Amino acid sequence: STRLGVGGALSYVYNFKIVRQSTQESIIEENELRTGWAIFLEFNWKWFSFKVENSQTLYHGIKFEDIESERLKIENNKASLMFSYYL
Repeated sequence: STRLGVGGALSYVYNFKIVRQSTQESIIEENELRTGWAIFLEFNWKWFSFKVENSQTLYHGIKFEDIESERLKIENNKASLMFSYYL
């Protein structure tokens, strides 16, 4: 079987730090739930599954000095090969 999914995502982003290398300025984002988009494609054959996932979260307003507007996109890609056994 094959499944394809697209929709909204709710991502939990653990602390991350952004550093501007030219001035060594840094911004630290705390733990937050963020909305975004996700897509996946899954193939199932007998006991095996192969799944490819992508999710994206946008941050607006993370700014360094001298930058008028900034948008940060965090993208998470994942591929899994799974074996399932049912009892």
